[in-house]
Amino acid sequence: EEYMACGVGACLGCARKMKSSDDEYKKICKDGPVFSIDEVELLRNKKNDR
Repeated sequence: EEYMACGVGACLGCARKMKSSDDEYKKICKDGPVFSIDEVELLRNKKNDR
């Protein structure tokens, strides 16, 4: 859990990439906060990526 800067979607600090298209982002504060794991593009930790 993290604090959100504005909580209303104005700052785009909580925007996360979705799997459905290359340019689709959703705002956690307005569109979420809960999403199916199949919807969200998860970031990989490149340091531990083998």
